[in-house]
Amino acid sequence: MRWSAHLYLTLALWSCGRNTNHSAEAPPGEPTPAVAPLPASGASTTLTGRWNLVPDTLTPRRPGLQMTLAIDSGGAETFRGRVVFFFSGDVGIDPRIFKPFVGRWEDRTASIVVEPADRDAPQLTFAGRARGDTIYLDLFTMGPDTLSGGAVPWLLVRER
Repeated sequence: MRWSAHLYLTLALWSCGRNTNHSAEAPPGEPTPAVAPLPASGASTTLTGRWNLVPDTLTPRRPGLQMTLAIDSGGAETFRGRVVFFFSGDVGIDPRIFKPFVGRWEDRTASIVVEPADRDAPQLTFAGRARGDTIYLDLFTMGPDTLSGGAVPWLLVRER
């Protein structure tokens, strides 16, 4: 069965169940949260680790699209990684259907294009600004579908 059938038959959003206000701006009268931005240059080495894709909602966690990226190494403007976990609905998909990737880092913005290793796999594209242990995605595409910009913002959150 093609990847799209696996993904779209059961594509339901899931959440880590936390507050959706991730702004560095505090409401009037409250102290500013202690979330420091990552440095603008040479910070890709601080991106190493595992990053989970999550929708930024208060919806209880339920089966849906689940993905983990591992960033293994980095330099001043690039970093290298791979998809290590990919699950849609109740279907686990071998992450080896994706090639390892080289991402770009510029002005606290991470950009990643993951090419398919299998002809039936989608290309994945991520781009967003990093703040603390979260990358707020301005762009998230899977194959021809743009999943960002809708009612639910997507995040990449570093595993602790």
